[in-house]
Order: sequence, then structure tokens, then C-alpha cells
Amino acid sequence: EKLCCSFGADALDAISHSAGQLLTASSSFGWHRRLGVDVLIGVMVVTVHSLIILMQAITFNVAVNSRSNQLLALLISNNFIEMKSAVFKKWDTKKHFQLVMQDVYERCHLTVCFTFVALEMFSKGGQANWVGAFGSQIVPLALFELFVDHMKHGFVCKYNDIPPSVFRDYLAELCRRTTHFSAFKMHRLLEHEPLALTCVLVRALLTVRYSWVPWNGLKNATLSQAAVKMLQICTIYALLLGLKLVVGWCTQNLAVRYMTRHRRKYPHLYVIDATTASKMK
Repeated sequence: EKLCCSFGADALDAISHSAGQLLTASSSFGWHRRLGVDVLIGVMVVTVHSLIILMQAITFNVAVNSRSNQLLALLISNNFIEMKSAVFKKWDTKKHFQLVMQDVYERCHLTVCFTFVALEMFSKGGQANWVGAFGSQIVPLALFELFVDHMKHGFVCKYNDIPPSVFRDYLAELCRRTTHFSAFKMHRLLEHEPLALTCVLVRALLTVRYSWVPWNGLKNATLSQAAVKMLQICTIYALLLGLKLVVGWCTQNLAVRYMTRHRRKYPHLYVIDATTASKMK
């Protein structure tokens, strides 16, 4: 899954570069073919990555709905293996920052998997039965994940003499990158591509939609019914696009506010950065 994340981010960069060269190059000879190859590779990577995340979400779903707790215990034990592999390594602030970014992506990953489980339980069990079962199984697992990650970063900081205040600097660096990155390069903030998680989340939402209104396809539909269904799809796409713009605007606004407060509270850090930048010029 980590290999697919890294390779998927590179595939998105390749598609962006090919599309930019196709639009700006004086001669578009060869760029059409290169863009087509990049898009094909990107689709293949996202498809494989989506299937891997979908299998992980299904594994969580089986573990939650199973009477045996062996699979759930296996998922919990993997957290200790991850902590053991990270604690006894040599870390500096740069590598530790990458580890923190991986944990941020893992939060998004687990959120999508847990959302998949919740929507599957909601569509199969109804509104009355799924809340208790979901809360009794997923909430302790999520809290245990947070506890293990806090322990992991605590040991890493202790054995490598990293001060706890470095997390404040990490947040400032993340906000700085957020204000400077373009919308089509936001996946580079965490060095992961978000399309696979989006595909799994859309698949979970479609499950709930089909449980309410069965989808009979467009084969036997009349022209008016097909037009209405296509209008629904376009409306959902427009709403998702608007949600993306709103989330991006809110993220940029919060990042600018935090950077302003951080600059006002710790001005000496930015004085050093300005001096270093002037010397580089």
C-alpha cells in the first residue's frame, strides 16, 4: 500500500507535467502519446491502490462483524510491530517530519476504512442496530491506534533528543506548504495520492444509495428517466466539486491564520529565515 501511495503520487506528477507541456509547448508532437501513456499508468496505479484499500476496509468490516476476536487482535498487534520498527532507528527532524506526515495520511486512511465499515453496517443493519456495534468495536480500536502513535513518537523523541516543541514547527511547516502549493499539487503535502481513498469512499456511499433506491441501470429506462439519472450524477459531481473548493478555501484560510499567529509569537525564527534567504541571494 505504501508503494502504491508513492508511485501514485509520481504518476499524478507525470500526468500534470505532460498536460502542462501539451498546453504550453510550441510543438505538441509526441506529447499526446506521452499524456495518454501517463494517464493509462495513473489509472492502473489508482485502480490497484483502490483495490488494496478496499480489501483492508473489508478486513475491518469482517473483524468488526465477526464473533471471533482473533482478527481484531491481529490488527491491534500490527500497531506494536510498527512501533517496534520505528523506535529503535536513528531519526533526525527531517526524517521524523516524514514519519509524522505518514501518520497524518494513516489517519485519513483509517477514517475512510472506518467510514466504509459504518456505511456497510448502516445499509445492512438499519439505523437502530449499527450505532452500538460500531461504537463498541471501532472506537476502542481508533483510541488504541492514537495511544500507540503517541507512545511511538514519545520514544522516538526521547531516544533521539528531539524536543516536543518540534511538533509546533512541523505544523507551521505544513501550513507554509499549504499556502504555497497549487490545488493540483496538494497531494505532495503528505507525499500520497488521495484518489484511491476517494474511490473507496465513493464506493461506500454508493452502497448506501443502492440500499435506499435500487439502481436498475439505463438499459430499460426511458429517455426521461435516463435524463433524470444523468442529471442526478451531474448534480452530485457539482456538489462534490463545490465541497472540494470550500474545503480547500477553509484549509488555506486556517493555514494563513496559523502562520500569522506563529510568526507573531515566534518572530526570531522568521528573522533567521530572512537572513539566510538574503545571504543565498
